[in-house]
Amino acid sequence: NTVAQELDRGEKLEACGGAAYLSRLISICPTSLDIEDYAQIVYRLSIMRHLITAAGQIANIGYQADPDVDASLNRAEDVLFRLRHGQSPRDFTHIRQVLDKYFETTAPALEAEGLPKEPISYVLSGFAGLDEYLGGFQRSDLIIVAGRPSLGKTSLALSLARNAAVEQGACVALFSLEMAREPLVLRILASESEVDSRRVRLGLHTEEQEKRIMDAIGRLSEAPIYIDDSPQLRVVEMRSKARRLHFERGINLIIVDYLQLMQGDG
Repeated sequence: NTVAQELDRGEKLEACGGAAYLSRLISICPTSLDIEDYAQIVYRLSIMRHLITAAGQIANIGYQADPDVDASLNRAEDVLFRLRHGQSPRDFTHIRQVLDKYFETTAPALEAEGLPKEPISYVLSGFAGLDEYLGGFQRSDLIIVAGRPSLGKTSLALSLARNAAVEQGACVALFSLEMAREPLVLRILASESEVDSRRVRLGLHTEEQEKRIMDAIGRLSEAPIYIDDSPQLRVVEMRSKARRLHFERGINLIIVDYLQLMQGDG
């Protein structure tokens, strides 16, 4: 009525379609009752629009005809990865935006020792001293374990993978650039069953040990551990494989054994 009165006072009501037209506008006006449905429509169309833009970007990558096909595929995957996860290229971020997320990624309650009761945004190593020192493996952490040959670096890597997957249900991607997956899995099995690795490898175990091995196989079979033993893996290939697995399973931890064998992109 207020709008109609104002238009009528200015002798513009009939020019705007009259009172009947205003009533029609009111009847077709969306209400807050359907706001979630409208928001879904806007969101879906926004994704479609960004998908069209991404398709153009991928087409441009193809037209550039880079001799390095793997690099081109990785760039194309990166475009879709950012779209799927609602990410944009990194830029400057005000410190306030990072601080605002603090309580979203930390536990609501703390133990007496000051450590979170349950892992929220990190993966525990399973070694109490290491977890207390590092606070677990945080997202985007890069941790390099260095040491001379035969000091147990691979054994540590396998223990970390096992602890994360079996104890916490964390999805682990394990890249083994030196050892094939079969002997790698046998080492994990020997550790899990607490049976000498030589006996596990050769099948020289007692009836009691066989039962422990079968129990260990049952536990490990349910663990979300994914192993890639491709030799001479390039960085761009590893990134592509990890990204595909993350799409399918949602990776919590990536372990590379060992880093020096990985090929550069140059």
